[in-house]
Amino acid sequence: MKKHLKLLLASLAIFAFVSCSSNDDDQNFDLLGVWESTVSDTNSVSTFNLVFGESNTGLTINSVVNGELEISSINTFRWELKGITVTLEDIDTDDKVYTLNTEGQLVLMTSDNQTVILDKVSDDYAKYY
Repeated sequence: MKKHLKLLLASLAIFAFVSCSSNDDDQNFDLLGVWESTVSDTNSVSTFNLVFGESNTGLTINSVVNGELEISSINTFRWELKGITVTLEDIDTDDKVYTLNTEGQLVLMTSDNQTVILDKVSDDYAKYY
């Protein structure tokens, strides 16, 4: 009986260690995709997109539509995810640290104390690469 108890305890210990995983596993999975923030006024619509791709690559896409005129820009960046903090690297801006909130949104507090909230609009980032 003692032998069976030891075997059972050893099996449970092995199972516990094998089934435990790092909290960082698959965090990138939720981040990968297209995130968007849109601001409208009477004359124009401004859209800001962050596209997070594999291998920690990404794109920022800014567009402003004013009547029939559309102005767009695109820039590349690398990104790093630590816990709920997303940092954009290799990009020329002061506003590069985002936080994932409990509602599943990306939140940026800009250098001029504005809050930008981005919602995930698609898991499919492939059309941007």
